[in-house]
Amino acid sequence: MATPPTSAQTHALSIPEIFELILLNLDTRTLLTKATRICHAWTNFIDSSPPIQWALFFRPLDNALKKPKTQNPLLAETFPSIFHQSGPSNGKTIKMKDTDTNTTNEPCTSTSTSNLTFTTFDMVKHPRKWDAFIRPEASWRRMLVQQPPVYTLSLLRSNVGHGGQYLYIYETLDDQKESAGGLRMDIVFEALVFGDRWDQDEYSATEMVWGQEFLPERVRGGLEIFGVRDLDLVVYTRLGEARDRGYYMESSTLECDVVKNVKAAYTRMGMVPKYSDKAFLRERKSWGSLWD
Repeated sequence: MATPPTSAQTHALSIPEIFELILLNLDTRTLLTKATRICHAWTNFIDSSPPIQWALFFRPLDNALKKPKTQNPLLAETFPSIFHQSGPSNGKTIKMKDTDTNTTNEPCTSTSTSNLTFTTFDMVKHPRKWDAFIRPEASWRRMLVQQPPVYTLSLLRSNVGHGGQYLYIYETLDDQKESAGGLRMDIVFEALVFGDRWDQDEYSATEMVWGQEFLPERVRGGLEIFGVRDLDLVVYTRLGEARDRGYYMESSTLECDVVKNVKAAYTRMGMVPKYSDKAFLRERKSWGSLWD
């Protein structure tokens, strides 16, 4: 049996400023999944507290505050191959290997695999969690992927083999910045499932790059030539990299199965994706080639 709170504890919890500080010292998962279930009063307090909503990545931080870029830690645990990549991770900035020039800008401190794969997602690795994750009201859907928020999701394909480099950039609508308050996880997830994702084969590799500045130097140079600046999240596919065909065929089948299962679940529950290529990409495509 739990020890009843003392009068001092009860008094402290009755002071909003102190109660808020106590809650902010909880880890994100406990704050989201346990504190909100104590009682309606706690839930209402958490929902109405700007600092707590910032900490939970539901409410965007003002970029003017000059806070360091921080990936959503709860989403990073749940969708690891999307997070912990090139860019801000756990308060540390990491850069990707410059595959086009065979040099390294800085060593990558991430321990996860660089390729973006659905099979690393928690809902796929632990099928018992599938129904809870896929439901439309799941809280992860409305979480910002980063604080302060980012606003664009782009697809970039670079031919790193012989014959040059080809860049394709798809950008989100500018008016989505205001309505969503930043890029939220539902759009990222649905863009990968329902959008023009990438042409995967045994000669390609794809990863999520968190900021244009973390792309290989050669690719950044190409973007500057074509006047492309300020990309936030980039689904970066390197074409022309030979991979083990047997491994690719097996992993590709698993990836396709996940996509089919997600689409089937949406259909079964009558869910319509928020993301669509036509609405969010505005059918804009910039391209170019740089020859050696």
